Order: sequence, then C-alpha cells, then structure tokens
Amino acid sequence: MPYFHFTSRKTAQDILCGIPGLINPGPSRLIFLTPTHYTVGHVAAGDLAIQKEVEIGVMIPEDLVNNPSAPIHAQTIKNPSGAIVRRGGGLEVTTNQPIDINGLNWFSLDQP
Repeated sequence: MPYFHFTSRKTAQDILCGIPGLINPGPSRLIFLTPTHYTVGHVAAGDLAIQKEVEIGVMIPEDLVNNPSAPIHAQTIKNPSGAIVRRGGGLEVTTNQPIDINGLNWFSLDQP
C-alpha cells in the first residue's frame, strides 16, 4: 500500500530543489503521511489537520518509508476561542526517517 504526502506548492519546490531530494522531518521531527489518496486540497487539509495551503501531493511506495508508525486519526485543531480550525479525523502515519523522493511523480490537487 503506498503512502501520500501532501504539502504546499512552495514546500514541494523546496524539497525538489534540495540536494539530494529528500523529504526531511520538520520541526516536530516527523514526516506526516497518509494511506489516503486525496484529490482536493481543502479536503486533505481538513481531514489531516494541515494548517497551510495543500496544493500538491506525492505518492510514496511503501518500501521507501522506514519505520512508519501505526495509523492514527489526525487530531482536531481549535483556535484559542475553541472554534474548530481543522476537523481532523483522517488517517495519518509518521516517520522520523528522511524519504528519498527522487524519481517520484508529484501531482496537483483540485481547488475548491
């Protein structure tokens, strides 16, 4: 089963321009993936509780992901007043190991 990584256009460009072309863990020291193939950016952002623009995805073969966590449901994100910002609930998997994305095909997500 493949995994998917979703991000902004800018972050995808930064990853692809980097040497040697790795998705590296972010500030949380994790890379967030999902087994779900989303096709619409706002749906991925809502289900996965991503607080940046979600415009681009990449399918990552399972054998390129070292030490993936068990799938869990993304947590709801609320603002300081308690209003829901991102509903969460989608399946997410994490790894703390860089992922080589050389040769993988990125795809654009549909806009709302």
